[in-house]
Amino acid sequence: KYEKFSAKVAVKEYLNEGLEIARELAKQERLMPSDLKIIEKLKKVSKVSEWKEKAKMIKNQRVRRFLQKYVMKYLPKRMSRRYYES
Repeated sequence: KYEKFSAKVAVKEYLNEGLEIARELAKQERLMPSDLKIIEKLKKVSKVSEWKEKAKMIKNQRVRRFLQKYVMKYLPKRMSRRYYES
């Protein structure tokens, strides 16, 4: 993604794709509404620590493991609102 987009846009795209995959897993797993709400809230989080804390609150292990293994691993050390600005 960094080759096609600026770092800001690449991080935003990567997070959105990760959350979209988590949503699809949620559909397959028939997640609890609280887990779906957490996934939606992750879109608006601006701090890595907050993102990790919210992701840990997801009760479904498959979805939580996916986010930890494939999304959080690649988050920048620091993330600010600029990653979410269009």
